[in-house]
Amino acid sequence: MSFSINAYRPEDKQSLLQIFRRNIPAYFAPHEQWEFSDYLEREGSTYFTLRDDGRIIGGVGTHFDPISRKASITWIFLHPDAKGKGFAAHAVRHCLRLLLQHSVAVIEVRTSQFASRFFEQMGFSLVHAEKDYWSPGLDLYQMQAQPEAFRDLTMKTNTTPFALSAIPTLRIYDYDTAVAFYCSRLQFRIDWEHRFGPDAPVYMQVSGYGARLHLSASERFSAGAIVFMETSGLEVLRNSLKLAKLAEPEQTAWGTIQIELEDPFGNLLRFNEQAERAATPDSTP
Repeated sequence: MSFSINAYRPEDKQSLLQIFRRNIPAYFAPHEQWEFSDYLEREGSTYFTLRDDGRIIGGVGTHFDPISRKASITWIFLHPDAKGKGFAAHAVRHCLRLLLQHSVAVIEVRTSQFASRFFEQMGFSLVHAEKDYWSPGLDLYQMQAQPEAFRDLTMKTNTTPFALSAIPTLRIYDYDTAVAFYCSRLQFRIDWEHRFGPDAPVYMQVSGYGARLHLSASERFSAGAIVFMETSGLEVLRNSLKLAKLAEPEQTAWGTIQIELEDPFGNLLRFNEQAERAATPDSTP
């Protein structure tokens, strides 16, 4: 099983609509399929496609109003066969991490009585209910949560010890330049992209060689960050990325071989490998 969250693409629309209809009338009213279709045309840049082993299994969206500072999670649904496997919770956490990059005052969901229990478990509380709002037998449940409720979100849904990974966020100033450097040059891949509107700055994740980086064009971040990455097979990596003329390995005082590489925006990537391991001829990246 390989679950992923990807930026919505127009070619995903028909598959999403087919899955959406599988949720009628249990979770959505019939007329909502047309509203969802229009939403994808207008606000597809804020929507995500959920996949399991490459197959589309559902979707989820976000919205943020910078004036009211109100954020919302929108149009979340799954294929019936994908329910009960934790995908919805994973998708909600993904949206929360994105929304909380902004100065959010409150986070809202508008759902029904049949999904309210799930959102209660995620930390939301009911603030308003209206009977038969969506359709006969399908009530409106308007639920809200304060941003502070999600500081330890994962802790609330996992009772066993675990370790959280740290992902640095680097400021970028131009999308095409960032893609050329991180994807074409460093051979990272784009995992997902998000924008709160057609003209909003991009927030994206790239990954490669076991590392993940968040890149943001938001003015909230500043360039000049330093990312220290422990690596294996540094010389092989250096040669495969054609960095020989750009970055010379250096011995550090802390016993590693290090290559420093500056991105076009002034962020510094430091690739480090233990000196003994770097001397091994069969090291691989």
